[in-house]
Amino acid sequence: MPNIIFATDFSPIAQHAATYAIHLAKYLKMDLFLVHVYMVPFNYADSSVPLLNAAELEEISENSIKAETTRLHVLEPDIHIINKIMQGDLIDCLREEINDINTSLLILGSSGERTDSIMWGSTAVKALRSFKIPVLTIPSKAEWHTIQRITFAADYSKISPETPFSEINEWVNNMTAQLSVVHI
Repeated sequence: MPNIIFATDFSPIAQHAATYAIHLAKYLKMDLFLVHVYMVPFNYADSSVPLLNAAELEEISENSIKAETTRLHVLEPDIHIINKIMQGDLIDCLREEINDINTSLLILGSSGERTDSIMWGSTAVKALRSFKIPVLTIPSKAEWHTIQRITFAADYSKISPETPFSEINEWVNNMTAQLSVVHI
């Protein structure tokens, strides 16, 4: 069965996007993998402020992911949610998880504060550039409704045999959406 991976940092923006993700998982009849990645902070300067250790970060992460799973189950009790906590670089850990399971979609939250591509979000841009699966970013003010339009941006002078036409068509059909192709 195909799965959705939702990467969370437990922020309000991520919680909002997780609500969208759980409803989308129900609509598509997919399992939701809730993934949290953390890095242990290093102190490179002399400081009297203690940094959190790995065990403390893991405990905080476990408590947070349990609370978020409980919250999501209240919204959609029939959706199977699988939790995963990983330590390391977010993109590297997501790549590992995507390769380990049958992943159809990666979902990330986005603040949506800026619309220029430079400030769009370094995590979202890295994900878009790093993975061959679709990446859906959920703006902070987006509300759940079925996806009605899918837009594919293309440079007609650079059509590649690697363009995932069949996957795009599959998403359009799964969502019963309209496809728009925009020349860039």
